[in-house]
Amino acid sequence: MKTIIKFIVLFLFIGLNTQAQIQNVIVEKYYVADAFDIANTDGGQLQQGAITYRVYVDLSTGSKISRVFADSLHLLKIKSSQPFFNNDTLNSSNGGTYGFKINKNDLAISTVGLDSWISIGAATNKHHGILKTEDTDGTIVGGVNNDQNLLSNTDAGVGIPLTTQDGLILSSVLATNYLVGGDMPAIGSLNDSTIFGSDTATIFSSPNATLQYNGGLAGQGAENNVLIGQFTTAGQLEFELNITVIDSTGATINYVAAGNDTTIQNDIYKSLPILKYPPQCGCLDPNYIEYNAQNACSDSTKCVTIVRLGCMDALACNYDPDANYSVPEMCCYPGYCNDRDIAFVCPDINSGNRLMSVYPNPANNDITISLGGNKNLGETQFILMNSFGKEIMNFSDNVSEGYWTKNISVSNLVSGIYVFKCLSQDTIQSQVIIKN
Repeated sequence: MKTIIKFIVLFLFIGLNTQAQIQNVIVEKYYVADAFDIANTDGGQLQQGAITYRVYVDLSTGSKISRVFADSLHLLKIKSSQPFFNNDTLNSSNGGTYGFKINKNDLAISTVGLDSWISIGAATNKHHGILKTEDTDGTIVGGVNNDQNLLSNTDAGVGIPLTTQDGLILSSVLATNYLVGGDMPAIGSLNDSTIFGSDTATIFSSPNATLQYNGGLAGQGAENNVLIGQFTTAGQLEFELNITVIDSTGATINYVAAGNDTTIQNDIYKSLPILKYPPQCGCLDPNYIEYNAQNACSDSTKCVTIVRLGCMDALACNYDPDANYSVPEMCCYPGYCNDRDIAFVCPDINSGNRLMSVYPNPANNDITISLGGNKNLGETQFILMNSFGKEIMNFSDNVSEGYWTKNISVSNLVSGIYVFKCLSQDTIQSQVIIKN
């Protein structure tokens, strides 16, 4: 029974560690452009209804992000149904392709603070990006801090206005530890075209892009949230991210938005659907078969079939046809009931019925045939056949009242699948057995 209890506990909590070092992906609605912002074309034209999103990865304590990457099996995708906004005021020395390349002083220029870029941690060359709710040092971006008093919208839909808190915190750890590769634009690129290629682009998709921070970078706010990018668009934002994490022990793990858990050339890859946005919602109630701890949000309508643990072996005396999750340790057979009282678990055993059981199964050398119950079967024939129906063994025995058992050697049989049959005047039973 201890084994069964342990199994049930394991089943109920099996999802708790599946997300490992990445606990969540947070998409913050950072700002909504209003009529004043849209009317200003210095550096670029914002679309009506443009929303600036910031994407953070919420890490467990002690973990750091060292890389955002793509490979042939795990594409990096950032897309929208409308073009991404790119403020082209920025020059070659402080271009905005990457958050860490934006000069902090340029945030006071027109709509530079709404530029689209990718990063690890940094929102300027001097600031970490943090959630506005974690920001405690005021603002340098919106309203009177802006050269044209822009970025002043107080729309309740984006929470704290940029004129109050801008999600920036000074940091001394950013420095020059960033490296790029593959389809990522060179850090010293002469033109700030953003990673999307142009002001009209709606997607960045790559099989080899890499942005790396040597040694890894942790979040600097109250929680360990690491900024991955800022994206401004009037369309529906979508993305698939692949991220390399260094955990608190120094181990390196790659988390990918799609695919199966695998190991490639000693590198560990773990599938984590919360790295895909919009989030995939599903059943988060462990009492249901449809439960999946990796679902990014709860959808109670996806919880359909309540879990029923039980023995799903039709040859067991306590076979449960209504069970939907098999627990082999719960199964009882004549002569074997996992240290439980078989008379209590299977009361029909003592009702006169004779139930055949063959074990162990699979078998290596010997098998035991048992007939529980107490009905007198008289002369009974036992036949062992291979998977082609050829008779391999045949013997008879008198099965009188009471428990009957017999040991048989199968060591000389070739490995494969066999069928064992029991035939008497009013009983025909069979069981598939496997010879290792």
